[in-house]
Amino acid sequence: MMFALSYVSTPQEMLTEASRGVYDVIVSDLDYGTTGRVGTEGFDICNGINKMNLSKKPFLVLCTSKDDVQEQIRNFLYEGKINAVVNPKGKQ
Repeated sequence: MMFALSYVSTPQEMLTEASRGVYDVIVSDLDYGTTGRVGTEGFDICNGINKMNLSKKPFLVLCTSKDDVQEQIRNFLYEGKINAVVNPKGKQ
């Protein structure tokens, strides 16, 4: 089995890479600390990827250690905007 990993450091780079349509899985942090909207950039990435017209949508994993966004995360899971969430307490 062959696989490749890519790394980006900004939400815009993530969206640019995702638009290529070559990824099976995309893992994003919730907080990039780069846009002035600290702690929510991951939601912007998930929304952006979901709006893309890709022939194959990637499996989206959102990582966070923030407890105060659990309701938003549950909504994203319920709406099918993300497929999984990883947090230190193992909650979903």
